[in-house]
Amino acid sequence: MPSGRIKRRVLIALRWTNPRMLRAIGQYAREAGWHLETRPFFNETMPFRWRGEGLIVSNPQRDDLRAFIRRQAPLQPTVLIGGNRFGIRAAQVTEDDRRAGQLAARHFIEQGHRHFVWFT
Repeated sequence: MPSGRIKRRVLIALRWTNPRMLRAIGQYAREAGWHLETRPFFNETMPFRWRGEGLIVSNPQRDDLRAFIRRQAPLQPTVLIGGNRFGIRAAQVTEDDRRAGQLAARHFIEQGHRHFVWFT
C-alpha cells in the first residue's frame, strides 16, 4: 500500500469462527490496505463510536450488536455471511453444501472409494 494512503476501516462481526475464512478475510484486507475492526467479533465489545467504510457480518448473538449492524448497513457496503439476514439488505455470501458434497463424492469415486460420508 502506498505511503500516506488512508486505510479503509472494515468492521468484522461474525457469530462463529472459521479459521480459514478469517485467514482469507485478513489476507484480502492486508492486500487491499484495510484496517479490520475485530473487537465485536473477538470480545463482543460494542463499537458505539465506530465509523467506517464497510461491514462483514453474520447474525451476532447480542441484540445491541444486531441493532448496531441494522443501523450501519445502509450507510456503507455490507456483506452478510451466512443465510440469516436478520432484517438487513446486503450482499450475501452463503455456502453451497450440496455442491461441495457432489465435488467431494466425485473425488472419492475417482480415487476408487465406494464407501464414504460427507458431513458439514
